[in-house]
Parts: sequence; C-alpha cells; structure tokens
Amino acid sequence: MQFVDVLGVTVLVVALPAVQRDLVLDPATLSWVAAAYPLFFGGLLIVGGRVVDTYGRRAVFLGGTLVVTAASAVCALAPHGAVLLAGRALQGIGAAVAVPAALAVLLAVFPPGPRRDRALGAWTLSGALGGAAGFVLGGLVTEAVGWRWLFAALVPLGVAVVLFARRAIEAPKGTGTRPDVVGALLATATVILLILGFTRLGEHGLADWTAWLPLMSSASLGVAFLAVERTVRDPLVPPWVWSVGSLTLGGVVALVLTFVTSGANVVGTLFLQQVLGRSAGMSGAVFLAFSVAVALGSAVAATAVGRLGREWAMAAGLIVVAAAMTVGAAAVDRRALVLFLVSLVLSGMGLGVASVASTAHGTSTATDGNSGLYSGVLNAAAQIGTAVGIAVLLAGVAIGAGPPPRSLDATAHGQAVAYLLAGAVALFTAVTVALSTGRRRRHRPAARRPGDGAGEAAVDIDRHERHG
Repeated sequence: MQFVDVLGVTVLVVALPAVQRDLVLDPATLSWVAAAYPLFFGGLLIVGGRVVDTYGRRAVFLGGTLVVTAASAVCALAPHGAVLLAGRALQGIGAAVAVPAALAVLLAVFPPGPRRDRALGAWTLSGALGGAAGFVLGGLVTEAVGWRWLFAALVPLGVAVVLFARRAIEAPKGTGTRPDVVGALLATATVILLILGFTRLGEHGLADWTAWLPLMSSASLGVAFLAVERTVRDPLVPPWVWSVGSLTLGGVVALVLTFVTSGANVVGTLFLQQVLGRSAGMSGAVFLAFSVAVALGSAVAATAVGRLGREWAMAAGLIVVAAAMTVGAAAVDRRALVLFLVSLVLSGMGLGVASVASTAHGTSTATDGNSGLYSGVLNAAAQIGTAVGIAVLLAGVAIGAGPPPRSLDATAHGQAVAYLLAGAVALFTAVTVALSTGRRRRHRPAARRPGDGAGEAAVDIDRHERHG
C-alpha cells in the first residue's frame, strides 16, 4: 500500500493537461486538483498516526485503504472538476491513515534488528518506486487509455489489499484514549498551511503575499498547538515525544533528505527540459536511473546499518547525497547529460541508505501504544521536507539566475546554484549527525551496543508515560 499511496502524489502530474482538456478546468482549479492529494496526505499524517494507536492498526489500515479505494472510483467517474477535487482530497485523507498503519504493522511484525532493517529497506524501496512510477505510468496510461484509468486501476487493487489484509494482519486493540479534537484540528491546519505556503512560494516566488499569509498562519497555529498539547489530558502528540532523541533525529534526517532530493529532482527536470531541450517523456525516462539507485541503496542499507550503526549510516548516506548535488551542479554548468546521470545514481544510492537508517532510528523506541504516532511524525517530516525543499530550491534558481528576462546561461547558472545549496544543506546535516554521534559515543558506557540510542530514549519514554 506504500507504493500506491506514494504513487498518488505523482501519478496525476503528467496527466494534468489531459484532465484540463477533458473537464474544461481553469488554471486555478487545475492547480487545486494537483495539490489536493499531497496537502491532505501530508497534513493529516500525524493525526493519522495517532488514530492508528487509538483504534488499532488493523482496523485503521482497512478503513484507510477502503477510503482510498472508494475515492479512486470517485475520481475515475468524476463528471467535472469539483468531484475530481473532492475525490483527490479523500484519497489523501485515506492515505494519511493507511500509511502510518502499514508502517505500524511492519514494526509489530519485525522486532528491532537486521530483519526489521531489511523490511524497512523494502518499505523505502516501495515508496521510491511508487513516486517514480507515477511519472512513468501517468504518461503511458494517459496516452494509451486515458487519465481516468489511472484511478480506475486502483479500485480492484485496493479491494485485493483489503481482502488480503483482513486475513494477514492481527487485530490488537488500540489504546482507546479520548480523541484530542482541538489538537488534531490545530496540527492538521498547521501542516496543511505550511505545505500550501511553501508550495505557493515555489510556484510564484518570494514576492507572493498569498504564500506568506499561510506560512504566518501556520506558525501561529503551531505555537497554539504546542500550548494546547501541554494542557489536555490525552494530547495528540504528548510533549515528551519531542525529547525522544532517536525520533527527533530520524525526523530531521527524513525532512532533510526529501528537502534535498525532491527539490533537486524538480530542478533537474527543469534542467533537462529548459536547458537541454529534452521532452517530458525523455526526462521521466532519465529519472528511472534515480529510482533504480534508490532500490540499490535500500537493498544495501541493512548491511550498512549493521556495520556502521544507524546514526553513522545516516551520516554516510547524507554525504553521498551532498556529493551527488556537487556533481549535479557540475553537470548543469557543463550541460553534460552523462554527468547528470551520475549525480542521479549517487543521489538515489545515498537516499536509499539514509532513508532506511533514519526510519530505523526514528522507530527504534516505538511500542505498540505509540508506533502509529512515530510513523505519522516521520512521514509528515518527509512530506514537509518535500514542499519546503521544492520551494527553497526554486527560489535559489530564481535568485541565481537574476532578474528576467533570463538567458539560457543565466537559467543554467541559477539551477547550478540550487544544486550547490542543496548539497550544502545535506553536508551540514551529515556533519551535525556525525559530530553529535561521536560525542554521544565518547560518553556512552562501553557495554551499550554501538549505534543504538534506544536505551536512554526508552527510559525517557517510560518516565514520561508514568508521569505525563
């Protein structure tokens, strides 16, 4: 289901012109059709994770998958833009609870160790393949049988997943805590406005006040959310969560990875089409190299985590990603397609290793009572990183290219600047992770297993849960 849910973010991108023609959509409505799924998906992930813990992973996974399946049927049959927009929003809502539930199932089946690391590698791989397949399948299916089949094909797949999951997934009871409605509304609005604001910055630039308004509103609601969580009896996100070092570090690395790679891939697509003059189809084919590299990185991640430890594996993956961004900048500067392919392969490999390591680290202290929450936090961090990264790196392109009208050389220079900015962010994060890990290991008792910060975090969790 991870493949299908991540595929939903990208599958409609290539098909948007066909959708606009068929349903006679104005540009504003079309942009909302494109944004509805990622907005609701990213905005509700933390709430979805808490729902998993409250009502049980099996029930929530089945419910979320059914919502995605029904919404896909609505999209396939949509007679006009408003129905398609509602269907895409419902898809995002269903995915926001199904994804944390699926990861919670994985954590319950595989205890911490090499088997979980390999399972998380497969999880990362399925998400990467889903994101990449969206671009390829979106174009092929739309040209062959029409864009509606992008959604119609998900209906029998969703039914099959539900029938299989009913038999395969155990049905433990949830915690049954009282829902934190105010916290849920504030958290959802905070994340949705944050993603919306940075998305609009990426589309319209730093001077667009309609982007800054949701960003300022998001900051205000975020402060209100943190204040509310300290006062309610059963908070959506208990305050002690932010003091769990493994979860915080895993979330930060997940955010940085998507910030760098998602933003760089958008810039890379513009480079291929604007500077090298490649078609949209050819650009999508080039990025298959990135997907294959992510698969390879995910496959070797368990070995890397076993030998280096989770934290050092994160740092190593980030260093490879930083090197990829430097190579990408050189490729843009030289207009070299082969060098650009090298940068994609390096980026995918580093992303595969670091993503598995960050998810393993972030969930290392998760229990049956909070695995959904942990999953929601990590996935939300990744979605936020994508939105922020695309906006910031596109702004970097605009600043580096100078004021319009821009020559081809100026455009390429701006894209190279964006790649260097992405590389600097990845390198800074890698150095920070390495330094903090080194300091922690120097002060850690010799008996504790290298690379495993679970001990002290678990003690913190127990203490907070007993007193909070």
